[in-house]
Amino acid sequence: MKILNDVILSRPVLPAFVMLGAAFGGFSAYVPDIKSQISASDGVYGMAMLVAAIGSVITMWLAPKLDVILGDRAIIVLMGLFGVVFLIPTFAPVLVVFTLGMIVAQSIAGTTDVIMNARLSQIESRNGVKLMGLNHALFSFAYAISAVIAGFMRGAGVPAGEFALGVLGLAVLLAWVTTVAPKASAAIDQASDHVSVPWAIVIVPGFAIMVAFMTELASEAWSALHIERVLSASAELSALGPAILGATMGIGRLVGQYALHNVSEIKVVRLGAVVSAVGALAAANGSGPVLIYTGFALLGAGVSVMVPMLFAHVGKITPEHLRTQAISRVAVIGYIGFFLGPPMMGFLSEWGTLSASFTAIAALLIVVTAVLR
Repeated sequence: MKILNDVILSRPVLPAFVMLGAAFGGFSAYVPDIKSQISASDGVYGMAMLVAAIGSVITMWLAPKLDVILGDRAIIVLMGLFGVVFLIPTFAPVLVVFTLGMIVAQSIAGTTDVIMNARLSQIESRNGVKLMGLNHALFSFAYAISAVIAGFMRGAGVPAGEFALGVLGLAVLLAWVTTVAPKASAAIDQASDHVSVPWAIVIVPGFAIMVAFMTELASEAWSALHIERVLSASAELSALGPAILGATMGIGRLVGQYALHNVSEIKVVRLGAVVSAVGALAAANGSGPVLIYTGFALLGAGVSVMVPMLFAHVGKITPEHLRTQAISRVAVIGYIGFFLGPPMMGFLSEWGTLSASFTAIAALLIVVTAVLR
C-alpha cells in the first residue's frame, strides 16, 4: 500500500511533524484561557506573539549550521527541548514570562521545522517520491485531534500547563520512535562555502509561504476566540474552530499528495489561495455557526496545499548539496508570516473586530494568486 510505504520512508522526520501539530493544536484551543491567565488584551497578546516570532525567525537562520553540528541527532534533540520549553508559556503567570517562553519555544519549533522539511526533501529526492503532503497532513490531523482534546480539557477546568505536560510526554515518546527509525543523514550543504542559493529562486515562493503561514497561524491562534465572541460559544464549541482547520488541512494535504501529484505545484497553490480567501471571508462575516464553521473548513482546505507544495517545488528545483540552504531561506522568508499573522490579527481586532482581521487575511491571499501568476 503506497501510503504505508510513504509513512515508512518518512519515519526519520514524521514524529516531529506530529509533535509540533499536537502542541500547537492544543495551544490554540487554550488561547482564551492563556490570555486571561497573563491578563493580556488582544493587542498586548498580539505584541507578545510578535516579539516571540521575531526571535524565532532570527534563530531559524542558523538552522543549517545546527543541522550539521547535531547531525543525525538534530531532530531528536530538538523534539526533547521543545517538549520541556513548551511548559514555560503555558504555565506562565504573567506576560513577561509568557513572552520569554514563547520566544524560546517558537525558536526551537522553527528550527525543527526547517531541518525536518530539509531532511524530508532529501528523502524525496533520493527515493523519487513525494512526501511533503503526507507529512504536513499528519501535522494537521495531530493539530485537529489535539485541539478537540484540549477543548474538552479546558471545558473540564484543566489548566493549559497540565495539558503541556501531556505534550512533553508525547514528545518523549515520539523522540523514542525517531531513535528506532532508519537514520536520515544530515542535509549538509557541502558547497555552501563557495556556492550560495540565488535569492531570486526563493523570494517568490518565500512570499507565498509567508502569506500561507500568516493565514494558518492567525486562524489557529484566533479562531477559537472569534467563535467564542461571535457565537457566545462554550470552550468545547470554540475549540471546534482550530479543530476544523486542522482536519480540513489534513484532508487537503492528503488530496494534494495523492490526487494532485501530477498537477503543477504553482497551479495548486493558486487555487488553494482562492479557496482559502473565500473561507476567510465567510468566517469573518458569517452570523451563524454553519457559515462560520464552513468558512474555517474552506480556509483550512485551501491553505493546506500551499506550504507543502511550495516546499516541494523549491526542493525539486534545487541541487541536493544546496537544498538545506534553499529551504532554510524560503522558510525564513515564510516564517515572517509567523510573526506578522497573529499580531496583525490582534492589532486589527484591537482597532476594530476579529472579523476585520480575517477579511485582511482574505485580501492577502488574493495578492498571492496575482504574484504567482
